Amino acid sequence: MAVEHQNGRRDFYVLTRAARRDPTRVGSEELRYLAVAELAERRQTMSPRDLAAVLEKRGFVFTGSGNKAVADALRWEVRKGRVVKPARGRYRIGVMPKSTRGWIVGRARRHRRLVDELAEHGGFRPER
Repeated sequence: MAVEHQNGRRDFYVLTRAARRDPTRVGSEELRYLAVAELAERRQTMSPRDLAAVLEKRGFVFTGSGNKAVADALRWEVRKGRVVKPARGRYRIGVMPKSTRGWIVGRARRHRRLVDELAEHGGFRPER
């Protein structure tokens, strides 16, 4: 399943191979982009628990514990400088090039749109 746009472009290709099998289940790479995008769009300091709750509400399922998975993803992004850890257990968006931010936010929006579309049509059904 892919998200079809007005210009005919399909967005299924933006997902990793694992996410193509089940777009609602997110792991390392997809989770990093979704977490950074949430922080960039909300522009506030959040805890891993808050981010996990937001992503679960959007229909995503984590591989493993939600809080731990989000904290691990954010730790990677702190090393890259895209996320800053101002206090213990708190994260906010860091500094990154405008093009990188746009790319990450766009990819996350397409992924969220795909999951929303799947939810509208009765959930995820693996294609054979």
